[in-house]
Amino acid sequence: MVTIYTIGYMSPPYPPRPEKPLLKIVIGPHGIIIPVPIVCDINNGRDINVEFDRIAVSSVSESVSNPANYKDVPLEVKCSSALNQDVNLRLVAGTTSFSDELIATNYPDLGIAVKHKGQLLKPMGTSTVRLINGMASEVITVFPVKKKGQPLSGGEFNASATLLISLP
Repeated sequence: MVTIYTIGYMSPPYPPRPEKPLLKIVIGPHGIIIPVPIVCDINNGRDINVEFDRIAVSSVSESVSNPANYKDVPLEVKCSSALNQDVNLRLVAGTTSFSDELIATNYPDLGIAVKHKGQLLKPMGTSTVRLINGMASEVITVFPVKKKGQPLSGGEFNASATLLISLP
């Protein structure tokens, strides 16, 4: 096995070895190179909970192009390798029955829209994130959207989605 670390010093005293290697190569018993995958975490793998607090039913938008009651959510991406390249941010979620652009909630006439860099990020869709030294700071904007022409009843709503980082 060969492990490569990035260290910025050439002469003693040497700094401590970094926690994560830049590259790992495992050579199997028959000379086969086994690649070790690069792992990227969003917000250190912690759940992201977005609380909308109290929203007047009449103020919920009917369009993804007219966000109201939005929340900006910071995303910190850190990878196990110091990559300098574009990667995909994928939104994995179920969609509402009235729009494939919205994340489903427990209310059939209400969905959640997600925007990244001002563009709609649809469930199962991707957006580009630029990694510099294996890291990126991004913001997504989330907001509720109701089915056009349908009144909403009040109450607490819930939705769930997963964000993934992948190489293009």
